[in-house]
Amino acid sequence: MKLALENQNAKHFLANAQFPYMIEIQHHDVIEVQIFDLRFRNKEQYPFLAQIIMTKDFTVVDSRTGWLHAVKQRNSLHPFS
Repeated sequence: MKLALENQNAKHFLANAQFPYMIEIQHHDVIEVQIFDLRFRNKEQYPFLAQIIMTKDFTVVDSRTGWLHAVKQRNSLHPFS
């Protein structure tokens, strides 16, 4: 997870997040790291997050930062599963 924190999207996210919470999800061929800001985690609001996708040898494949606005978009976060 430390390598994911070196990503520019993660750095930008962490510079603005007050209560970051990080999870790691192992997929078949990639590792997904999601960082949420817990300030925005409730039933009425979709989360603000950073997502970093890495290969098993820790090469960053993709990263993004932003709000999730719909369940369909939430499902699109897992393109490798």
